[in-house]
Order: sequence, then C-alpha cells, then structure tokens
Amino acid sequence: MTSAESHAAHPWPPGAWRLDADRTRVQIQAKNFIFKTVGLNLKLESGTVTIDKDGAVSAVEAKVDAASVDSGNLKRDDHLRSGDFLDIDTYPNIGFSSRTVRPSPTGYEIDGELTVKAKGVSTTLAVDSVEVDRDHASFIATGTVNRHALRLTRMPSFMIGNDLMLIIVVHATQS
Repeated sequence: MTSAESHAAHPWPPGAWRLDADRTRVQIQAKNFIFKTVGLNLKLESGTVTIDKDGAVSAVEAKVDAASVDSGNLKRDDHLRSGDFLDIDTYPNIGFSSRTVRPSPTGYEIDGELTVKAKGVSTTLAVDSVEVDRDHASFIATGTVNRHALRLTRMPSFMIGNDLMLIIVVHATQS
C-alpha cells in the first residue's frame, strides 16, 4: 500500500494536531568540502498540523530551537550558534509556516516559508510515508533550501555546499 493509498484509507480526523517535540526529528545535511555530507540535528520546540473537514492537511506551523544545534562536534556547534551563522542570541528560533498544501502521488507538497534569522525563504517540502491511526500520525518531510538565501554565508561554497537538505520525521497527536 502506498502512502497515498494509506492516507485515502485512513483520513486524518479534522482539527488541530500537535507536533510531538520529543519524537519529531529535524535534520539538516550539507556537503562539506564538496564530497562529504555533514548532518546536524535540531529540536522541535512546537508545531501544529491543521486538518480540514474533509480530512486533508490544510496548514502546518513549526518552531525549532536554534540553540539545540547538534552535529556531534562541539566546536562546530558553537560556531553555528554564533553570529557567523544562526546568531541564537538575537534569533533563538527557526520557523516554518505553510502557505499552500496540495496532494501528491505519495502524500503532500507543502509550500511555505522557512524563517532563519528573521529572513523568510520560500520552501517546498515533499511529504510522504504518511500514516494515520486514530489520534496519532507520522510522516516524513524533505526539502532543499539554498543557505545563501537564508543569509548563512560566512563560509565559502567549497567548504560548505550551497544547498541544505531538510529531513523531518514528524509525529503528531490530535489536540
């Protein structure tokens, strides 16, 4: 059964769904020195998925704690938290807010705005592996954003690739 069939067989009950901050995983990957992929994890602070009366996703909002950066390298993490990159003292959160949500063959496509350091950038997230079981739902959202569009430009492109891959494993419960 494909994700789209799973969604059709088990529509979301309407209403607000709270993203589970303890179970949701937010990861960003970038190329380092062109050939090596470096990943980092961030902690979800809060978020919601809104389901319309027909059982379709109509809106998604999320807020991530920028200080929670964890790449497994304390020196790198401290540099990412600094004014050179995320500037967590001034901008403690990273946000996402959907503008449109449309069905896709494997789930949904969510067009929205990713906000880093008060700079919003249009981003499309592809959602698949959607599973809904009464009051619990899970899905995987992926997308790519150019780090220069987010003003994360401190390092040259040969040291850190321009594209950041977003991978979010979401768990939600009905509010």
